[in-house]
Amino acid sequence: MRKADVAEALLSLVGSPERARSFVGDLMEERGHGVLWFWRSVTRLWLAMLGRDVMTAPATMAIGCTIAWFVYMLFSAVLALIGYVVVTLAWGIAYVLNNHTGLELLTDLMRVRFDRRRFLTWRSIRFKPWPCSRSLHFKSAAAARGAGEGMR
Repeated sequence: MRKADVAEALLSLVGSPERARSFVGDLMEERGHGVLWFWRSVTRLWLAMLGRDVMTAPATMAIGCTIAWFVYMLFSAVLALIGYVVVTLAWGIAYVLNNHTGLELLTDLMRVRFDRRRFLTWRSIRFKPWPCSRSLHFKSAAAARGAGEGMR
């Protein structure tokens, strides 16, 4: 997209498209100046046309600005919510992958326990009882060890 098309689109937001086209045509005819001068002139024209609209119809401009602000805030809130969900999921995935081994996660998913001494044999696979969770299993084992030490 040429810079003239972008400038026309910007000026058409605050004025008529015919007027924007004539202003941009006049600016393009000034060949002796650089790109910075062109965009500075477009910005000045845009601000002047916006100021003219504010002076002629202040209520319409205030309503337009209020609607634009609400749309901006709604868009920002949606982006913040998406960012919160993404960061929470990324943290959760990183936490699980950092604190658990792949084999442990896989066996918990399949409800299978492997005996590490006989890892590659069929006898190494033992199925866990379904209702028993891993944390209860470890607590009962720790309680059994603690009870056994007290009896000695």
